[in-house]
Amino acid sequence: MTPDEANTLAGFLKGAYPSLTPEQIDVYESSLLFEDAALASKAILDGIREWKYPPRYAEIVERIRMLRRVPVASAPAVEEALIDAVVPDWVKRWTFARFVVKPPDLRPFREQHREVEQRGEEPAMGWMPGDAYEVEARALTDDMVRAKVAQVTGAAGMTTPLLELLGSE
Repeated sequence: MTPDEANTLAGFLKGAYPSLTPEQIDVYESSLLFEDAALASKAILDGIREWKYPPRYAEIVERIRMLRRVPVASAPAVEEALIDAVVPDWVKRWTFARFVVKPPDLRPFREQHREVEQRGEEPAMGWMPGDAYEVEARALTDDMVRAKVAQVTGAAGMTTPLLELLGSE
């Protein structure tokens, strides 16, 4: 870490805890010089949200060590079988409705719940109209949809194969 970076982080601590003395700020600055700038920044900025009182330097070091142990998350891999699969139009519409529209449009798609539709039941929110987001969803490429579905299913810990999730239609 450079002296400027250490000074900036100490300034964050001073801003969060105005009662810190100049001597305490100097201790933070000189001690932080021996730490990784990115890890120390994350540790201090995350800590400021939780610490009610100015932290001891040992608390900052503890957070930095904890961050070192956390494995860096990588983007979920797209299943091999899915790479050449054609993404159905309704899945593009679903992706657009759930992840682009703010707030997300959570109405269920008929293609998602064929068994409910076959029983003649109607969801409380109503079905997503068949042409909803059709034009907007054309801007999404198959690769964009595959990446988003892989991200979402991976984050949710789902084990259903993506090819099955993307449907047969």
